[in-house]
Amino acid sequence: MLNANWMETNYEKLKDINIKNIILPGTHDTGAYKIDFSTHLENKTINFASDTAKILPCVGHIIKNWTITQDDSLYHQLKRGIRCFDLRLSSKSDIQEYYITHSFVLLTLVDGLQQIKRFLDETTKEIVVVTVSSDWVNRDFYDGTNIINVIETVMGKNLIATEFKTLEQMLADGERVIFLQGANVPWIDTDSTDVKYNFLVREYDKFQSYGYNILSFTLTPNKKTVFKGILMPWTNIKTMDKGIHKKYYEFNKYFIKPINTSCIMFNFPDDNIINSVIKMNFVQF
Repeated sequence: MLNANWMETNYEKLKDINIKNIILPGTHDTGAYKIDFSTHLENKTINFASDTAKILPCVGHIIKNWTITQDDSLYHQLKRGIRCFDLRLSSKSDIQEYYITHSFVLLTLVDGLQQIKRFLDETTKEIVVVTVSSDWVNRDFYDGTNIINVIETVMGKNLIATEFKTLEQMLADGERVIFLQGANVPWIDTDSTDVKYNFLVREYDKFQSYGYNILSFTLTPNKKTVFKGILMPWTNIKTMDKGIHKKYYEFNKYFIKPINTSCIMFNFPDDNIINSVIKMNFVQF
């Protein structure tokens, strides 16, 4: 694919840059490309909705409209050029299992990590940044005490960087992936394109050089938006986010190479958006 090796292709231009200063295209709620209605956690409300979705396909369709945020698996997102992931996690204490969730169960954490590992095994100079946090809806049922052990078991401890370094130094040390349990991701719950865009511009002005700063060009459906979606089942997160995608290009026009910006995230990024973010790294002033 076009961007499967974009770091390797541009290695001479990127090698001396600290990874947090390379602007990465990213995905928000990265694992939400499918839903597993069969797996239950400890949230009884979500479990009931999952069971209903299995019985009534129309309910499943509505849930998918407001849960699915990506077109591709983690592996294929990486092949398309995405290099920063947002994984929201829930856990199941009785079997000590972790799941990537977006309210509903999407896939196991191990499955997601294996997809990342597969991509890293197929490439030599690509670096992946992964932000890990508890899924908000299931936060009361999340126990992350064993999360590092799970990650290291699948990925291999030597592959995981413990600090930000230049691309050249990370590769020299054999480190290919960075897991962050905290990043600066300015957030506001709104389904208004203009409100979100103005918020992002204001927050961007506050970015400091020492943080890992993410701009999330996404919208959050509220109850009114979801109810509208029930009446108009052809609407979903993908159609809702078309406006904020256009605003990204407006941002890109005025901030050709954003300062102190580590990643720009989207729901359903197309190849044009991914290419646009990558190109930010090579703008010459």
